[in-house]
Amino acid sequence: MKEKKVFVVGGDNRQYYLAMELREKGFKIMCYGMRKLEEKDFVKTPETLELGMVDSDVILLPVPVLQDNLQVKSKEKNIFLKELEAHIKKGQMIFGGKLPESLKNVCQEKKAQWVDYMELEQVALKNAVPTAEGAILEAMKLSNMTIQKSRCLIIGFGRCGEALAEKLAALEAEVTIMARSEAARNKGAFYGYQTRDMFGKESEEEASYRKAKKMDYQFIFNTVPAMVMDKSVLKDMLEGKEKEEYPIIIDISSAPGGVDFAFCREMSVEAGLYLGIPGKYAPKTAGVILSEAVLQQL
Repeated sequence: MKEKKVFVVGGDNRQYYLAMELREKGFKIMCYGMRKLEEKDFVKTPETLELGMVDSDVILLPVPVLQDNLQVKSKEKNIFLKELEAHIKKGQMIFGGKLPESLKNVCQEKKAQWVDYMELEQVALKNAVPTAEGAILEAMKLSNMTIQKSRCLIIGFGRCGEALAEKLAALEAEVTIMARSEAARNKGAFYGYQTRDMFGKESEEEASYRKAKKMDYQFIFNTVPAMVMDKSVLKDMLEGKEKEEYPIIIDISSAPGGVDFAFCREMSVEAGLYLGIPGKYAPKTAGVILSEAVLQQL
């Protein structure tokens, strides 16, 4: 395994730390499209993408792989997906986040293997912590108050929802879990959080409670990749409130998110979709997590 040649293509600082971890394990590192890594004296930099692809056993693509529908994510070079696919060879292993279907198909045709980080449970579990910490940091940057003693609503109680609840509770926030699954609500209650059913599935009493403006949260964190906070929900939530009383909404679900952001802009509600938080705030931790996944798969 230590003789394998690793080709790092594009990406952000997660790729840099991933490569550094693999180098410590004895892998030979090549790089294309990341100046920070190319400047290391132990890194071989091929003149073209083709030369790097031909001379490598393992291809490390970014998270996510694409920055648009045509190009691999890179700040320094134009790396076209079609060109990369053209040079995949039999026996190679391709790693990346949110691998495009066309690349998977090419791998299958050429008898190369592929691994999507986003489909690995170990990556999802470990990424939950830096994601939660980054989401809280984003909320704090937008607020004029502390998390301590604030009223926080977390929509969804999966891996990220659980990590968020734990971090917020440690900061002495009042945490409420909103989840569609009764099992998830029971789990939240077991940990000592308040719980609610999902919007649209409330009992008449719960719906009346919300419409009576008693669903009064200062921070809302959404982890559900579906439209859970549409215009009607937001209107009920904002009715009767002054602008300074509006909640701050942090959506960390997959694009396009689960919030009507257009209505939020119209109403001047602080709301945003925050993707790739581990790479933004904890690239070293995220890179180590990816390196562990790569080593386990090889």
